Amino acid sequence: MARRGLLNDADRNRLFGVPDDDASLIRFYSVSDDDRDFILSKRGARNQLGMAVQLSLLRYPGFGLRLEDEVPAALIQFLARRSARHGRFSRIMLAAARPVASI
Repeated sequence: MARRGLLNDADRNRLFGVPDDDASLIRFYSVSDDDRDFILSKRGARNQLGMAVQLSLLRYPGFGLRLEDEVPAALIQFLARRSARHGRFSRIMLAAARPVASI
């Protein structure tokens, strides 16, 4: 017997997808000072960017990336831009975000 899904792809994306408008990105994915300290405790720019992305996704929509998921470019670029006010954190995030944004 075939399983029937509760949501179609469009509904699932609307409920659980990463938003791409600035207002929603600011609302759901702003990083606090404590978060920034935690992110910077990781070694290497890629690990710090990955931690920022996973931490943000755990807040909304409430789960991290799965192996088959692509990293949302809008989220990576937003995190890199928002970090521009914080010196070293900014350089690390922007440098790590460039290769991902070009994919």
